[in-house]
Amino acid sequence: MTETIETFSKDCTKLPSTTKKYDAFKELKTEIDNMIEIIPLVEALAKPSIRPRHWEEIITMTNVDIPYDSDTFTLQELLKAPLLKNKDDIEDIADSADKQEKLEKQLNKDIAEYWEDADLDIGTRKGVDAPCMLTGNIVDIQEKLDEHIVLLNQMNAMRYVKPF
Repeated sequence: MTETIETFSKDCTKLPSTTKKYDAFKELKTEIDNMIEIIPLVEALAKPSIRPRHWEEIITMTNVDIPYDSDTFTLQELLKAPLLKNKDDIEDIADSADKQEKLEKQLNKDIAEYWEDADLDIGTRKGVDAPCMLTGNIVDIQEKLDEHIVLLNQMNAMRYVKPF
């Protein structure tokens, strides 16, 4: 799509200079230039990191109901929203979505998976019949716990952690 628009733009500049004074040419050139700016936004919104919460932000910002979760959602419906007017904000939302996805993967893969499968050995103490003491390699568990606490504190300081 980007290549096609760029081809249109090149073809438009190759037109004779006499045609460039007409309103139709000016309108065509404006539409092509706008599409050159819109296509990267559309590509950013097509990333898998864009979640419904991001779409809701865009809907609120643009005041246009975008049926992003519809099976028949089309580019034409997306283009009804004033994307260029909100370009910087949309780029920020897409960037935030990428960073949130990275945080989410780190939370799920590095931290949650470890603690789901972590084994804590609980044993008895001499003279006590009930389990009352952690046994095994407690030093490794404590190091991993400290590492994850530091990691979670770092994540908590990031501005992208809000949804989590």
